[in-house]
Amino acid sequence: MTKSQHHMENFSKAIIGLDLTEMDDIILQYTKDCASILGLDKVYLTHIAKNLELSEDLAKKYPDLLAPVDEHIERELTDKANRFFEGTSVEVSVHVDEGDPMSEILRLAKIKGIDLLIMGHKDKLPGSGNLSNKLAEKAPASVLFVTEQPNPKIQTIAISLDFSSHSSLALQQAMAIGKRAGSKIAGIHVYEVPSGYHKTGKNYHEFAEIMKINAEEDFESFLKKNKLPKNEFPCHYVLQNEENRAKLIFKEASNQKADLIVIGSKGRTAAASILLGSTAEKLSRVDHSVPLLIVKKKNENLSFIEALLRI
Repeated sequence: MTKSQHHMENFSKAIIGLDLTEMDDIILQYTKDCASILGLDKVYLTHIAKNLELSEDLAKKYPDLLAPVDEHIERELTDKANRFFEGTSVEVSVHVDEGDPMSEILRLAKIKGIDLLIMGHKDKLPGSGNLSNKLAEKAPASVLFVTEQPNPKIQTIAISLDFSSHSSLALQQAMAIGKRAGSKIAGIHVYEVPSGYHKTGKNYHEFAEIMKINAEEDFESFLKKNKLPKNEFPCHYVLQNEENRAKLIFKEASNQKADLIVIGSKGRTAAASILLGSTAEKLSRVDHSVPLLIVKKKNENLSFIEALLRI
């Protein structure tokens, strides 16, 4: 393994986004439990308080509302850092600021050269999760969504494969994590029947079988290209029906009893759009029960971030 590969497979520096709710403790416990398998050396516990825009009258009447971010938040996060990470080899810094949470976290990610952004993925707990999804789209690093009841003993990793270079990057990460955690890996590939199948003289089911055989051959080529043994891990093939791809991936990951789902992001560097790629984005919205790791090529979106933040 080359030095650059080794570095890529370790999420050395991470930002943990905290919102001062009960979700914070879940994220911190999970990060602590998984720190070694993720390869974490340094984490930034981060809370950005939104700026208050008050009328002049209110500002005069209640000057304390405009005081700098309370020191007690910093103390609270420092206490949590000590409580959760004491005795580990992870170096922890606390970053409390005020402003626009999106811009400030992206700025910090850029300045600190972050490899991973860790955020909560709420289901029943209060909070919309909109900020998490927006940050996931724009972050110049991989993103880990921690669910409300995550299993830190990662026994099975499900990885979505479309056999692209993004899949290859995600697979390297999944295998590195799997090796350290002792997990088994299950590939998931969603294939579909082209709309013009009837022109071939074959029925839908016959052509579905042809597409599956084709996908199996693509998987073998993918393994060969990535210099992986043929029987390293199984790939499960799912025929796309009316349901969207993300739901099918999640359903199959659940069938495989996955403790972590991994997907590569097709980051786009064009300023007009740096979305995750529709499947990764939909998966981040459809699934709130299994932790989700979206693997990005580090700094792929950086030129856009710099323009956005005018850094």
